Amino acid sequence: MKLPPGLRILIVVFLIAAALSIVMLFKGTPTAPRYNPLKGETDKINKITLDATVNKVALESKEKTWRVTAPVDDVADKQLTQRLLDAFQDFSLTSTVSENPKHYPDFGVSDGSPHLRVYESGKAQPVFDVYVGRQAEGFNSAYVRLSDRPSVYVADDLPSYLFQKSSDDFREHHLLVSKPDGWTRLVFASGSWQVSLKKSSTSWTNEATGMPLEFSTMTFILSRLPSLMGMRFAAPELTTSQAGFDKPFLTISVDSSGGNAKVVVGDKVPNTDPKAAVFRYTETEGRKAILEATEQSFQDLIKTAKSVR
Repeated sequence: MKLPPGLRILIVVFLIAAALSIVMLFKGTPTAPRYNPLKGETDKINKITLDATVNKVALESKEKTWRVTAPVDDVADKQLTQRLLDAFQDFSLTSTVSENPKHYPDFGVSDGSPHLRVYESGKAQPVFDVYVGRQAEGFNSAYVRLSDRPSVYVADDLPSYLFQKSSDDFREHHLLVSKPDGWTRLVFASGSWQVSLKKSSTSWTNEATGMPLEFSTMTFILSRLPSLMGMRFAAPELTTSQAGFDKPFLTISVDSSGGNAKVVVGDKVPNTDPKAAVFRYTETEGRKAILEATEQSFQDLIKTAKSVR
């Protein structure tokens, strides 16, 4: 039986509308123009806060150095902070996928989702205030909802994984942050053993003997020291004496043109698994943080330093 012409037209219009609805659901409607309120403004950013149900962190730029200021006060991870700033510079809101609050959980932008606020110098209110949801259409994209609008957007070049990290992830894990090209003197000490290395115009020498170090030996030391890092942070209530810093397993002192630093390696971290890697408590003097680093990374340095003639 043939359908009346009017009914056929109505069915065609309905199918087209349904198809468009599906496309808009997954692709969203374009925003014009591509929106990024932080474009060209990242050098003015001085504070970033990220609030989530199980994770809260604040980053602040103080005298051109980024620090974690909440939940603890510590040095911020330079690479991760820079990745955030790069994302703020590059991202853009490209399409709207929903304006219905009932669908917020589908995109991970409910009120309990990571709440990102970005501040600029001289401004009390955030210049960018959004809820960051799950990954959108690509690895480097996320669904976001501006706090003052009902719309859910696709944000290209704003990786959602950056906002799912813990507060400890934003803290510096490296024990030494200065660059080797500025180092002038290194001292390794363990118990009654000590070796002091001094940089001359063209090489490094053993201060005790005046003998120059072999190129391969010094290359190993200068490449290994900057990579020393803790894998995790110790409990904040742990004291320096409990960590064994009063009778250290190893100390590494670094004199440099930009200031001096001292790494202290203490006792072994308690572990009931005999097959697990051995960790030791470590700290950099002047920094209120105790990290846990593998003992093996220090054993290799001790072995090399003891081979110096």
